[in-house]
Amino acid sequence: MTGEDERLLSEYSRRGDVKSLSALVVRNAKWLKAMLLGLLAREVDADDAFQETWARVIRSRGAYRGGDARAYLARVARSAAIDRLRRDRRYVLSLDAEAAGSVEVQAIVESVSHWVNTVVESSLSHSGSILTRVHELHLRLAVVEVGSQC
Repeated sequence: MTGEDERLLSEYSRRGDVKSLSALVVRNAKWLKAMLLGLLAREVDADDAFQETWARVIRSRGAYRGGDARAYLARVARSAAIDRLRRDRRYVLSLDAEAAGSVEVQAIVESVSHWVNTVVESSLSHSGSILTRVHELHLRLAVVEVGSQC
C-alpha cells in the first residue's frame, strides 16, 4: 500500500518524525536493495548506495512535495547508485585496443611517463609541486573520460 508510504514520507518531511522515517525504511528496504543490487551488481556497493539513499532523504528532509513516495525514493536511490558508479570509474583508465589508439590517452600516458621519470631523477623535496601535478593529471584524465562519453 503506497498510500501509507506517502503519509510516512510526508510526516517525516514536514515534521521530522523519526518514527515515520524508521517505518518508511523498514517498509521499503527490500525493493530498494533489490533495485540497487540490479544497478550496481556488487552487494557491498548496493549496501553503500542504500545507506546513501537514506542519508540523502535525511539531508533533504523538506524536498518531498507529495506524490508517489516509491518513485521519489527510487529517484534518490538511482542518483546514489549513479554517483557510486561515477566515483568507482573515476580512477579507471581503459587501455584496450580502441582507447589505446586515442590521441588523448596516448598524450596522457606519455605525460605521466615523463612526469614519473622526472620525479625519480629528482629529489622528493618538492612534495607540494608533486601533489599539484598529481591533481592536474587526475583532472586531465577526468576530462578525457567525460569527452569520451559525449
